[in-house]
Amino acid sequence: GRGLLVSGMERWVLVVKRARRLRKAGGKVVLRMLERAKSEALLGWRCNANEQARLRHLKVKVLARLGSVLLVTGMERWRGVVEEAVEDREWRGGGGKRTL
Repeated sequence: GRGLLVSGMERWVLVVKRARRLRKAGGKVVLRMLERAKSEALLGWRCNANEQARLRHLKVKVLARLGSVLLVTGMERWRGVVEEAVEDREWRGGGGKRTL
């Protein structure tokens, strides 16, 4: 009877040690998985930040171009109105004091 009890106890100790070893190894695997996930998340964040910066730069360029086009268009329209006013004045004989 005692031999079985000792051998059963030794077996239990071995099983517990093995379980602890596996848990420790499993913990390392889980830690590696978490580190990799954090690394991938950081890489994804960096890529997204770079893409957002690129898009912001493009938006600024597009808005600047659009602003200059609208400014030029407005100036052209204003110049056309002034030219028409000058031609109209000249056609009417346009003497006297100039208001434009």
